Amino acid sequence: HVVAVVTDVENEVSTVEKFKRDLSEMIMMMDEDENCEITRKEFESCLLDPRACTALQAVGVDPIALVDCTDFLFHDGDTSVPLENFLEMVLQLRGTNKVT
Repeated sequence: HVVAVVTDVENEVSTVEKFKRDLSEMIMMMDEDENCEITRKEFESCLLDPRACTALQAVGVDPIALVDCTDFLFHDGDTSVPLENFLEMVLQLRGTNKVT
């Protein structure tokens, strides 16, 4: 039982790291101002890339539902969000997260 749990945790960490790496690369290619932040426009462009949708689905994030969360991700009139913060916010929207 312990081995299975450790394996599950290792697989989860690997999946999340791959997601962050893959999506970061895609966003950085679209980062028009090269500031390591993502704007709403860059986010919307990223969602048009089938590879981004595949990466999101691989970690349990519904790309269609993510579009509905755009205002949450870019709240308070933020024009851009640091890439690492953005990735963490997206991961919080995973379908496997438990409501507390």
